[in-house]
Amino acid sequence: MTRTLVFDLGGVLIDINWHCTYQCLKSYAKDKEKTPEELVPQIEQYERGEISSFDFYDAFKRIFDSKLSLKDFERCWNNMIFNFPEERFLMLQELKNKYNLILLSNINDMHYKYVMKKFGSYFKIFDKIYFSHLIGMRKPEKRIFEKLVSENSLIPGEIIYFDDTEKHLKTAEALGINTVLVEKSIIDITAQLGLN
Repeated sequence: MTRTLVFDLGGVLIDINWHCTYQCLKSYAKDKEKTPEELVPQIEQYERGEISSFDFYDAFKRIFDSKLSLKDFERCWNNMIFNFPEERFLMLQELKNKYNLILLSNINDMHYKYVMKKFGSYFKIFDKIYFSHLIGMRKPEKRIFEKLVSENSLIPGEIIYFDDTEKHLKTAEALGINTVLVEKSIIDITAQLGLN
């Protein structure tokens, strides 16, 4: 019996587009041959809260040979975040009547401040929230799922976890958590599963 639903944020509840951020940042880079992959180690550190926003900004300038301002960097970095459609919040309100709701997101300080300013009231719907940069761990690390299960006294088989990244789901599955890869509307998926 399903008792708890765990949702990723970006790409599941909030619409995002990494390409918008990459194109914006690339316009400020002297070295046009660099790709977003060059920043992956720094992004992972940033999402664990191991480096500050300024350190992350500084890493971009160094790697991409750029002189953009911190303000422009922040604008570009937040360009990927689009909308949290109201119908998805209404879906969560309906699900809240039957299930515990948990949010589990790889996020960083700049994005955290941005989404809280834009959509902060929506997050009150969740029973528990795990933002990676605040807890020092990120998906797909096993320990983040173990923390979620143990802190909430959950039975893995009674959880359904929704994410748009397959490698995150595989770690959860190894712990016995039921998973759903989100490749279309989360509203349609929850309806097809008969959760509403």
